[in-house]
Amino acid sequence: MLLADALTADSIGRRLGISTRTVHKHVENLYRKLGTRDRVGTVLRAQRLGLLPSRGPRERRPAGRADGAVSR
Repeated sequence: MLLADALTADSIGRRLGISTRTVHKHVENLYRKLGTRDRVGTVLRAQRLGLLPSRGPRERRPAGRADGAVSR
């Protein structure tokens, strides 16, 4: 889930090739279906439900490119 990567709606849209508006509509639907009100709550709820794997502090992607690759 790209929400868990803390990407903006604009970044998510560019990555998926969809508009920012479409990203917002999908996020709204996630909130409704999971009964949440914000991104953090949505990610945590998805993890608790087993819809998204939990990440420990060392499992986060390194800062850098949106695709997770590290620039050298």
